[in-house]
Amino acid sequence: MKLSVIDLGYNSVKLVCYKVNSDGTFRAYDRRRVKTKIGRGLTEGGYLSEIASRDTIESLRLFRDIIVSDDVKNIIAVATSAVREAKNRTKFISDIYEKTGITFRILSHKEESYYSWCGALHSTCISDALFFDLGGGSLEIVHSQDFKINNHLSLPLGALRMTRVLNQKNVDLGKKYVRKHLMKLEQHILQSLPDRKQF
Repeated sequence: MKLSVIDLGYNSVKLVCYKVNSDGTFRAYDRRRVKTKIGRGLTEGGYLSEIASRDTIESLRLFRDIIVSDDVKNIIAVATSAVREAKNRTKFISDIYEKTGITFRILSHKEESYYSWCGALHSTCISDALFFDLGGGSLEIVHSQDFKINNHLSLPLGALRMTRVLNQKNVDLGKKYVRKHLMKLEQHILQSLPDRKQF
């Protein structure tokens, strides 16, 4: 069986095509990634911009054509933080379906943490861990013991989001990052992270 997974994140949209065997093992045979920066298209009011939405849908059209030409019948398409936070997410997901035929599911914070952890667990097989997944829009933290999740947390501390915050503070200074702004951003991140009692 062939299976395609599409991950629409804050910074990029990714396509991975798999050959899944009858015994449950699988192998990736095609990987694609396009930096659409849909999260950068989030306006101050919390709406995805038309330009970011259009660029993302164009990339998804390309992915759809790859999937169709490869005769893949099974597609899992998920969207994470940028789409989850957008006030116009319902219309955006509807536009994607109308223009590509691909049905997207928006992952909750909990689901995003869980699937990130599952991917790491598959690669590492570490039973007890404190796992971090740093994306463009969010940071997922998962604590596991005996291959079971004890606690999880999703924070809006993604790399692209934090860079955007820093850029906004330095808008009058070009791209020069002033040390005091970096220190304030560092303080904000440290205050947002959970303490040892939580994890």
